[in-house]
Amino acid sequence: MHNLLPRLEHLWISECPKVESFPKRGLPSNLKGLSVDKCSKLTAKRMEWNLKTLPALECFEIKYANMELFPDKGLLPSTLTCPSVHSQILRDWIRRSFNNSALSNP
Repeated sequence: MHNLLPRLEHLWISECPKVESFPKRGLPSNLKGLSVDKCSKLTAKRMEWNLKTLPALECFEIKYANMELFPDKGLLPSTLTCPSVHSQILRDWIRRSFNNSALSNP
């Protein structure tokens, strides 16, 4: 995706049940926002997303994912300022991981 969309700053993926992964070369390093909504196969492989390698990522949203866990804090970029999680279990985890972060409610 680096070569195909070098200026991509925001990526929203919604209701794509057949999407299983991001490109092998990863997401563009200048990506500022990522939203994943109702993509069960993609979220099943969330440990492979390598979000830590996205130095510009500020906003991250995940909606309606059938999961109870998300990668440990060390796997998320320190630039993340506006996480939004539409799952009570994940929202509690984010609150513990990012002190004083404002989370949106579903």
